[in-house]
Amino acid sequence: MAAASPAEVRAAQLTGRKALKPIPEPYRNIWAVSLGDCPRVDGPTRISVDPASVSFPEARFDVASINDATEGELLLEVHIGPGPLQTHVLKVGPNAETLSYTAPGIMTTFNRCPS
Repeated sequence: MAAASPAEVRAAQLTGRKALKPIPEPYRNIWAVSLGDCPRVDGPTRISVDPASVSFPEARFDVASINDATEGELLLEVHIGPGPLQTHVLKVGPNAETLSYTAPGIMTTFNRCPS
């Protein structure tokens, strides 16, 4: 069996799940509807996607499972703390400059924040 990648190790550490694969690289970044929110941790339109979670200013969703829904689209099963699972769908736009995010109460396109 191949050794786990650093992202897989980090995902397991963050979630306590050894079998969880990390969110793929093109989706991981800081994103914002308004680019002015990028440098602000509390920016109201800013989200952070890391290997094992998606963080909004008001909440963090921990990933329970990841599936490729269709090419270029990612289907996440997430939860907040011990709460029920929710399905979130992420789609990276052309040149990975935008991220469409669909979930209960969310249907938004975010812009990739500069590094």
